[in-house]
Amino acid sequence: MSAGPETAEQPAVVVAGDAMVDLTPTRTADGAAAFQPLPGGSRLNVAAAFQPLPGGSRLNVAAGLGRLGVPTALLARLSDDHFGDLLRAHLTASGTRLTHVLPTSDPTTLAAVHLREDGSAAYSFHAGGAAARPAARTPRGPAGRRRPASGRGTARSR
Repeated sequence: MSAGPETAEQPAVVVAGDAMVDLTPTRTADGAAAFQPLPGGSRLNVAAAFQPLPGGSRLNVAAGLGRLGVPTALLARLSDDHFGDLLRAHLTASGTRLTHVLPTSDPTTLAAVHLREDGSAAYSFHAGGAAARPAARTPRGPAGRRRPASGRGTARSR
């Protein structure tokens, strides 16, 4: 590694990981604002309308660094669908470079946000065959054991 000066083509930070669209409720089925507590014991507030917002923890880190003026790129698979366009526009507006983006025709991963009675969020992830999945199989380490994928966690609906 060199401690030489940074070039215009080379970001200081490359964030590798997920990029997805969060589908955030705006209105419930009865027309109320989605972020109101539910009366009467219903488990989840059923949304009638969702707003797509850029999401994914790694995308958020890259966008935040870009807004702070840190030369940053995101290494992630981004779809060529309309949600992928939303993610690219968000990253560009945040000052994050797209030089390390891996284009794909796989659909964008979606995370739907559902509200519980107590106002806390529950998530359902729609990622089967989507862009946020790994591009290749996890490499094998010594003795044929799978190495953990760096920077990747698991997400479950609660």
